[in-house]
This record gives sequence, C-alpha cells and structure tokens, in this order.
Amino acid sequence: MGTKVTVELQARDARFLRAASEVLKRYRICRCEGGVGDVTACFEVRGGTEDYLVTVHRGWALKPACTCPDVVWSGKRNGGYCKHIIAVLLKEKELQYQLLQILL
Repeated sequence: MGTKVTVELQARDARFLRAASEVLKRYRICRCEGGVGDVTACFEVRGGTEDYLVTVHRGWALKPACTCPDVVWSGKRNGGYCKHIIAVLLKEKELQYQLLQILL
C-alpha cells in the first residue's frame, strides 16, 4: 500500500484562507518558462519576502511542488501543500481540480 497522508483540517483551512486572502490579492503569480511541454506547468510567485517557484503536473501524476521552506516544515501537516501551491491551483482554472487532493 502507499503512504498514508494525514492532513490536519485546521492547518489545511488556515492555508486556504492565507492563499485566498494574502497570496491571491497581494502577490503576482506568473506562468514561467521551464515547464515540460504539456506535462508540467511552472509558476513564479512574487511579492512575499522571497520569490518561489511552483510546479504542477497537469496529469496529476505528481503532487505539486514549491520551493518555499513551508512545504518541508509545516506543510507536512497539510499534505505538503503550502499557501503558494494552493494559490496557484485556485488561480489557474485548468488546474483547480487538483485541489480535490487536499479536500479528500
């Protein structure tokens, strides 16, 4: 069997609120070069203390990734989804279906 991921609902909900209220309103999310054809989409998230890179596999074969330190530390409680990843998935209509991974 695969590894079971435990998501703390309070941590998950806090990430959604921060992504919606902070990142989507104040940060710039730009699609960048560096994606792998139609397989991987790449986004720069700018406007916080540092710029971060979010990559999303369009076919959902790999979990989205971000270069921020939150993914490693507190993102474990949230299944590895930081506010930057959530903001990208909320913003990009063709990728919104991947939010289901967090909610289920």
